[in-house]
Amino acid sequence: MIVACSGANELAKKVAKLKNLEVMEVESYKFPDGEVYVRLPKQELPEDVIVMQNFYPNQNDKLVEFILACDSACDYGVKRIKAIFPYFAYARQDKRFKEGEAISIKAIAKILKEFNVKEIITIDVHFHRKEGEFDFFGVKGYNIAATDLLIDYVKRNYCKDFVTVAPDIGQAKALGKAEYFEKERISGDEIIMKKRDIDVEGKNVLVIDDMISTGGTMIEACKLVKKIGAKKIFAACTHGLFLRNSYEKLKEIVDDVIATDTIQSEASKVSVASLIAKYLCNTNNDL
Repeated sequence: MIVACSGANELAKKVAKLKNLEVMEVESYKFPDGEVYVRLPKQELPEDVIVMQNFYPNQNDKLVEFILACDSACDYGVKRIKAIFPYFAYARQDKRFKEGEAISIKAIAKILKEFNVKEIITIDVHFHRKEGEFDFFGVKGYNIAATDLLIDYVKRNYCKDFVTVAPDIGQAKALGKAEYFEKERISGDEIIMKKRDIDVEGKNVLVIDDMISTGGTMIEACKLVKKIGAKKIFAACTHGLFLRNSYEKLKEIVDDVIATDTIQSEASKVSVASLIAKYLCNTNNDL
């Protein structure tokens, strides 16, 4: 059974259809004072369930909803929870950059363990830039890479031959093989992109990253690719937040903007449901 929180209803239904699972949608709303109300419409639950939640938009409300759903599930006999987070908020703060900073992702891990979460499944999570198992502060984790889906989409819909470019070395390592630029972050919004010896003149280019938030990194990378002679440019990401009109700004520069449905947007042309269903099929459990 998949217990679908409000942020993941549509994606949960797609996964359930592929995996032939029952979906129970969590009843959730906000009280006039802003507090979150949660109810599970069914109280007869198996010992093992999947709880699926997407932490955007309204990350704080979505997190509280997930906690309350897990707590209620445990009250009705659930012993083991497999949590699926297509987009995992608070995942960027996985270390202290300045003394006194909270390590938000560690705090989330403590909460998960409290509510019988035995495994989490993420999609291109920011703190673990490769596919596979990882230790999430004592909780079993598995990260699924969606980049191949984005690359295949461009091949099927636009062109078979293109140069794949990452905005920085971190994303290049996650892709395994890609050209990349050197990035220097001046501030949260200001980025300097430095050209390396990349030959894209007269070629189609796919610029790909795990996330587009305010778009500073992707916009500067696409501008540089265009400046050095790219023929057609496609901007792609797994998680498209597209804050501060970054989607519109990118559309003025590139031929298309492509994202997955971890976060629903105009750019969500690729679904990660098949990747999640495949992982669930390949794990030995009765969920």
